[in-house]
Amino acid sequence: MTRICPLCGKSLKDDETFCGDCRQLANDQLFFNDEARPESQSEPILPPEEEEPTPSPEAEKDEPLPTSLTEEETEEKEDSDEEYLDTPPTKSNKKLYVCFSLLALLLAVAGFTGGMFWEREKSLGERKKAETAFWNLCAETNTQDVYVKYLEEYPQGLYAKNASDKMVELKTLAEQEAARLDSLAQVAANKALEEKALEESKKAEKIKTVSGNELTRVRSRINELAKLLSTYQYTKSRTLMNAKVDYLGQKDKTPMFVTEDLRNTINKNGIKTVTYTPQTASAKVTKDSSGAYAIDIAVSKKIVYKDRKKKQETVKFNLSIVLDKNLKLLAVDKK
Repeated sequence: MTRICPLCGKSLKDDETFCGDCRQLANDQLFFNDEARPESQSEPILPPEEEEPTPSPEAEKDEPLPTSLTEEETEEKEDSDEEYLDTPPTKSNKKLYVCFSLLALLLAVAGFTGGMFWEREKSLGERKKAETAFWNLCAETNTQDVYVKYLEEYPQGLYAKNASDKMVELKTLAEQEAARLDSLAQVAANKALEEKALEESKKAEKIKTVSGNELTRVRSRINELAKLLSTYQYTKSRTLMNAKVDYLGQKDKTPMFVTEDLRNTINKNGIKTVTYTPQTASAKVTKDSSGAYAIDIAVSKKIVYKDRKKKQETVKFNLSIVLDKNLKLLAVDKK
């Protein structure tokens, strides 16, 4: 088979790849390109490969089918492949490599930053969720204490202003409620005073001064009671007392308590005798609507001690005595 030059189509010898004219042209072109290009950018330029002319169908019929390559052709093909593989990468390939490297780096940085941002947003969302749940609990309880706890836990929280406003609102309501209760208490106290004053006024209207035989009977009962106590006849004196007696500021005491207190006072002070002398003639006696008698009376108390070295004493004092309508002792107190 006749071999032809791939550039111009001329016939070649068995050991030629290009014809002499094409080979000379390629060397001249390479020389001029190396002279014009800077040394750092010089690259070998291979002559452009032209496609082999497509044989016509008639030629294909005439030409025999290609057989396997000869050893010389195989060596030439291997040398051509090695020459192509040894060709260094071009400048455009280096730029493309750098661009791909920068793009990969940017993608890695973006992925890392995005992951950190996602984790931060997730943590922030969980914190907001917990804060909202706690705030809902505080709003349901609605007391000063829970709002204080919220502000301690979330001083710059989403609902910090709401909590402060609620605390002010509750404080204002508490002050208003306290003022209202104080006002009600004051009104109740004033009403109680008015009722008491009215009651006393009504009693005063119904109280009358005792005179005549009624006054005589009251005086007689006071003298009788004083005589019994002076002679230590406590048992009999208790029959002249009511079942409950207000005795020297002590409410609802029994007659036994009254007489035993008198007895203990005598024994404790070493008294031999004590004589009570009520000034009934000058006593003021009044009677209320219930029939009770109120007596303001001066009393003289003479004391003789068992110890002869002690001088006898006479003590004077005023008593306020109350007798019921049956002339039994209801109350006795010093004025």
